[in-house]
Amino acid sequence: MSGYSGQAQHVIVTTIAQVLGSVPYFGTATPEQIKEIKRLLRDRYPFQERSGWAYQVWLRERRRALAQIGAVTDRPGGQPAIAPGQLSLFGGASNAD
Repeated sequence: MSGYSGQAQHVIVTTIAQVLGSVPYFGTATPEQIKEIKRLLRDRYPFQERSGWAYQVWLRERRRALAQIGAVTDRPGGQPAIAPGQLSLFGGASNAD
């Protein structure tokens, strides 16, 4: 890993941790708290451009952080994530007659 990428990773993880620490929640965040955290994450993006390697790392770490507080996030590619305990509508089903 190059020096820049290591520094960017550190800045990203630190920024996300600060945002999560600024909104009090216990275990699983409420929908209002999740909305506030998402807004803060959007506003606190630490780089100018939202493209390239650093932005991809930001999105990955953001998804990871939101999943840890109980927010259901979208997977890359636009497929919605399945909440824990929720069954997939088409999981393993076959339409063959």
